Amino acid sequence: MSCGSHHSLNSSPSSFNSDAAKLCRHGVEAIRLTSMTDDNPYMRFWRCRFYKVKAVGEITFGNLQFLQTLDLSHNSFNGSLPSSLIQCRKLRNLDFNHNNFSASLPDGFGKNLGLLQKLDLSYNAFGGSIPNDLGNLSNFQETVDLSHNKFNGSIPPTLGNLPERVYIDLTYNELIGPIPQNGALINRGPTAFIGNIR
Repeated sequence: MSCGSHHSLNSSPSSFNSDAAKLCRHGVEAIRLTSMTDDNPYMRFWRCRFYKVKAVGEITFGNLQFLQTLDLSHNSFNGSLPSSLIQCRKLRNLDFNHNNFSASLPDGFGKNLGLLQKLDLSYNAFGGSIPNDLGNLSNFQETVDLSHNKFNGSIPPTLGNLPERVYIDLTYNELIGPIPQNGALINRGPTAFIGNIR
């Protein structure tokens, strides 16, 4: 394998971890995650974890309609999130913290990923406005962590539609304007929003 090439990983549980390790050792700059055909239930792909393996570059997604957990945290992935991510409609846990992802979140992020329970995009370089449809994600149970990015514009009032048990962390972005006082945003206190332009 040569550095800078683009590689595909099939979702066979027996080979996935060793294939991933080989790719990371060779410093691949792009990884494509793909799923085997749906007629083979043993090849359905539920979890993908690339935690702290020092992988670099961009990532794309193939047919991962059964994927429930995607953890790419503590790596050096960069570029924008591919729009194909929102086709992973069974995702429940999405953790991309501590990478170099940038640009806006894909259109339809909140609308299509309606089963999400946990979202951690902290410590990246995501920009643009926070999507209004994040407020549609009524299954959240833990934290919505968008901290330490470059999100700008105002805080969408629709975030108040999230369950009140959810902790919303918007610290250290480039957000402006007042904090909407509705639903899950009420009484969060200033510490949940420090480090913004406001």
